[in-house]
Amino acid sequence: GGVQISQYRVKPKDCDNSALYGRFYTTCLSEEQDKSPFGPSTAPNKYTFDMNEGRHTVFLPVSQGAALAYNITQQLKADLFTDKHTRLVQIKFATYNGLAGVFTHVDIKVRFEESGILFQPHIVGIRSLDLELYSNSSLDTLRLSLELIFLFIIGYQIGSELLEVYTAIREDSLPEYLSDLWNVLDWTNITLFMLSTIWRVQFIYLAIKHAPQVPSNRYNRTIEEAAALSNVQITINSFNVLICMFRMFKFYEFQDRLNILTRTFIRAWT
Repeated sequence: GGVQISQYRVKPKDCDNSALYGRFYTTCLSEEQDKSPFGPSTAPNKYTFDMNEGRHTVFLPVSQGAALAYNITQQLKADLFTDKHTRLVQIKFATYNGLAGVFTHVDIKVRFEESGILFQPHIVGIRSLDLELYSNSSLDTLRLSLELIFLFIIGYQIGSELLEVYTAIREDSLPEYLSDLWNVLDWTNITLFMLSTIWRVQFIYLAIKHAPQVPSNRYNRTIEEAAALSNVQITINSFNVLICMFRMFKFYEFQDRLNILTRTFIRAWT
């Protein structure tokens, strides 16, 4: 649909500069965000603060033609949209590949020091998303089936662990159960699985309830929110894969040589 350009601005403050040439710098910059409108002398309130974004924002409607977007960027340059009060410039946009059926969200952040020097490196986030969930393709049908099987496995593991907790309470051995390394790993693993499932459900709801329209002449926050949910889910799953690999040592107890490593982990835990 287009490109959203926003900036984080800070308020001025009096300088406390004891350097030799400090008298030439009477105004410095604080860390407090400046939400007041600004602009050129002919239109001092041209650029206003966007409460949703938390920054001063400008949108380039690329879907209405490259010429219009180019004229807007030239006007930003002439108006000195970025000045000494700018601490961060953020550029966000989304693309759609109809052949692959994939949306891609791009988030670029450029940070400035008080002196105007650019912080290095710049921050670039790219996330590709499949928002056409559970269509009529055989691959989507297979994915839905595997997700349902996965939910069944999680439910089975939760039931098994709750049964062990109930047994430990009846046998008055709950402290021993809680201090066991494998039980701690089991519950950590299950908890992360549940969190990942919650984020997946939120992602599905967002993709179905607020499906982005293509083409669009406005910035669609659905794709950005979906990218954020996807990033969190990938992070959770990354940690959980490591825990799953670690839990495999639990099944080495039946073999003496492999059990040496398992006993080493348990002794280190206790």
